[in-house]
Amino acid sequence: MFVKIYSIQKDEYSKERKDFIPRVYFLRRVRESENTSGSGFIHVLNEEIKLPADYINFFVVAEWDLCKESLTVSIEREKVLQKIIEIDFKINKHTKQKLIKGGAHSFCI
Repeated sequence: MFVKIYSIQKDEYSKERKDFIPRVYFLRRVRESENTSGSGFIHVLNEEIKLPADYINFFVVAEWDLCKESLTVSIEREKVLQKIIEIDFKINKHTKQKLIKGGAHSFCI
């Protein structure tokens, strides 16, 4: 077994990075809705996101942009992401209060 040890220079991972945009990615399979026929859905953080029936049984990528507080659901077609839907997806107000008090993690709030 070979182990590589990497030397990371401090400048490469500076705490002063201004181009960082906090995002969380989810990979989900679209399921058929039992309540509404002819539509699909995914679950993201215990929230049900409705999608068109065309995407049932396909995998989609959901991107949560924490600065914009929006969720974008996309599908990959021919190596290109195509946006399906974009919705408001707010950060829990109690979590946001903790981030503001913490200071170091208050990225764009």
